[in-house]
Amino acid sequence: MVTVLDFVVMLLESAVELLVTGGLRIVGTGDPLTIVSFLVGGVLIAFSVAAFGYLALGGLVNWATGLGASAPSRRPRPRE
Repeated sequence: MVTVLDFVVMLLESAVELLVTGGLRIVGTGDPLTIVSFLVGGVLIAFSVAAFGYLALGGLVNWATGLGASAPSRRPRPRE
């Protein structure tokens, strides 16, 4: 049976293998347009993963600690 940790390790290994194999094939062709599109795609994917990870981590911290922008204020409301 595969554990979650084994799954994550295999996933990361296959991602690195894909990048190395794909990168060597793309750079090996020497076509500049292909190289640029490969790099731009990688940057866009990295940016979207980082942004989603940031939001997910912020939501997890807010849920676990009650800290954050959407947390209820600790100061009482002023009376009108």
